Amino acid sequence: MRIWTLNNTIEKYEMIQVKDFDYYYKNYFFPGFKGMSMIQTWPKVEMKTIQQGQKSDVPFCSPKVPVFTKKAIEVVSDLLDGVVEYLPLIHSDYTGENQLFAINTLDARDCIDHDKSERRIFSTGRMGGFIKYAFRLGAVQGAHMFKIYELPSREFYSDEFKERVLANNLHGFRFIEVWNSEKE
Repeated sequence: MRIWTLNNTIEKYEMIQVKDFDYYYKNYFFPGFKGMSMIQTWPKVEMKTIQQGQKSDVPFCSPKVPVFTKKAIEVVSDLLDGVVEYLPLIHSDYTGENQLFAINTLDARDCIDHDKSERRIFSTGRMGGFIKYAFRLGAVQGAHMFKIYELPSREFYSDEFKERVLANNLHGFRFIEVWNSEKE
């Protein structure tokens, strides 16, 4: 089993941003997207293009907030039922099957194998992420998109999620392998 993170391919694709960045980032994007529901308080959020390029099924908006098109959601929705919220975004260039949604991942797991992982520790003693990830296999089996308690601003993806995206030729997804259970 392998676990992946997602790094958006931004070199040739459009980048988007919230129109009223200061207000929405301060009130929704920064405090939210940490595994708690936001659907009841989610406002109408207008987006704008800040870097021209090809359209993507996962346009880059923020490193902590994945954004998928409706088309991408339709491809993977059966893998994500009950573990994410689809928060609508408004962008005049992304309509119909290309409508955009911020993905709020609700599935946060206690799944890190602390004996095999290597943490990045700042000089202040505060944790700054991981140099090497290791997961407890039983804690991640069946999970297709999830967060970890130690790093709630990052999503992790299963092989099945990755393969589904690739098989359906969705654009802009770049998966980075962070763990392979067979290499331990």
